[in-house]
Amino acid sequence: MRLCEYAKQARSTAIYRADRWYEYPSLGLGGEIGELCGKLDECDINGARKEVGDIIWYVANTALDAGLTIEEIAFGCDTFHDIERLPVKETSPLGLAALGGKACELAKKFIRDDDGKMTNERRENVKETLGSILLALASISRQLGQFTLAEAAEENIAKLRSRKERGKLQGSGDNR
Repeated sequence: MRLCEYAKQARSTAIYRADRWYEYPSLGLGGEIGELCGKLDECDINGARKEVGDIIWYVANTALDAGLTIEEIAFGCDTFHDIERLPVKETSPLGLAALGGKACELAKKFIRDDDGKMTNERRENVKETLGSILLALASISRQLGQFTLAEAAEENIAKLRSRKERGKLQGSGDNR
C-alpha cells in the first residue's frame, strides 16, 4: 500500500473535532505508544501488531494536521516497505516511549506557546519526531520478526473501515 493511500484512508476514519486537531492525535499517539510498550513487556506479539497499526494511524493523522504529507515524514519513502528498507538502528520500547513523550511535549508547547498556530520550526520538529517514530516502529517490527509495518497498517485500516461501516468508531477496545 502506498503511504499516500494509507493516509487518505486513515483520514477517512478520523472523527475528532476540528478545533482539537492537534491535541487529540498527539495524546492518542502517546497513549498508543504506551500500550505498545505494555504489549512488548507481556510478549504479546498479536497485541503489539495491533498497537503498531494504531500508532501508524495517529502518526498519519498528526502529520496531516500539521500540514505535512506522510511521505515527508517518512524521509521521502512511498510505501511502508520502503521505510522498512531504510537503515535503522535498533530501538527499544524505552526509546519509542521517549519519542512518544517528545510528540506530546510538542503538542503541549504548540498549545501553550504558539496559541494553536503551526510555525515552521514546530512543523519541522513534528516532521522529525513522527519520522523517528516510524523508524522506531520499523526497528521493533524487524526485531519481532512476526509482522511488517505494511501488514500492521493494512490490518488497522481494515479494522477501522469495518467499524466505520457499522457505526462503531467511537467506544473502547478492539472488539466492537
